[in-house]
Amino acid sequence: MIAILWLLMMLLTTLLAIMVLPVWVDWLAPNWAMLFVIFFAYFAPSRLQLIGVLVFSILLDSCFQLPLGTFGLALFPVAFLISKFNRTARELNALAQVLFILLTCLWHQVVFDILLTQGGTSILNPNNFGLLKLFTTGMVWLIYRGLSRLIYGKRYHY
Repeated sequence: MIAILWLLMMLLTTLLAIMVLPVWVDWLAPNWAMLFVIFFAYFAPSRLQLIGVLVFSILLDSCFQLPLGTFGLALFPVAFLISKFNRTARELNALAQVLFILLTCLWHQVVFDILLTQGGTSILNPNNFGLLKLFTTGMVWLIYRGLSRLIYGKRYHY
């Protein structure tokens, strides 16, 4: 049952990632693939974390018609860092946790931009709102963390 739930979340995240949005909304949309990888790295069993990210990255590569491994090279180090420092990151306060997530999202964005633009960094382009997407991703995680604490109380970390 839990595997089916993870697969449904993976498919929903893929649909949110490939959904075409208007230009004025696109720069506010969070990075759904990163949010799923962060969530998966926090809550999946340890033996499935990196394998699940690998399957998810192959699914995203096929949906975006990119060479296999593009999303894997950008998402796999982030998942490894989060799974490695899982307990430490859970103990951080909300602001430090969002900062940790912002740094991992920045790593993903820079690696992904280098892979797609053959060495250039389009994240620093003033016409590209890549940095704003990082902040919306962090804010979505902060809202999720706050709602989870409100609903479940302090016995859970989220």
